[in-house]
Amino acid sequence: MSTNHSSPRESHQHSTNEDSEAKLPLSSTSKDPNEKEISSDSKFQVSTEPEPRIQFRCEKCDIDELCDYKGQKPPFANGICFTEDCFVMRDPFAPPLFRARSKPEYFIVLGAHCTVCGIVVCKRTRCSVFYEKTFCKDCALANLKCFPSEVQARMRKQFS
Repeated sequence: MSTNHSSPRESHQHSTNEDSEAKLPLSSTSKDPNEKEISSDSKFQVSTEPEPRIQFRCEKCDIDELCDYKGQKPPFANGICFTEDCFVMRDPFAPPLFRARSKPEYFIVLGAHCTVCGIVVCKRTRCSVFYEKTFCKDCALANLKCFPSEVQARMRKQFS
């Protein structure tokens, strides 16, 4: 048996609204300005702050771009796992504020580190080649004999 130490007036309010008041949060007029808002539809997230960007620069052609992610599993590309750390950019033509959480977004892989020397190279055919991992043009040509003959022929044609 529980003891209620409230006044008769409070007791009356608790008996009529006890369940609903206990579960509803009190509304607050002071809101944290850094807080992200989430819409009532759980599929969409509204972001009022810009997400941090990562600088990408190819050391072969000097292309310079800001990307959204560096790693193997971009959070905006559901189910995608790269074999190496890549510099990934969201589709620049997609609406930035409303992003479906359950659907993967379109993306562009800008580049990666060369597996041999470690420099950052873009995915342009004149800067790098991908065969299981990314190789810059110089390392690919220097190690040409290590690749299968079909890949060697394609690389000779690509870098000529």
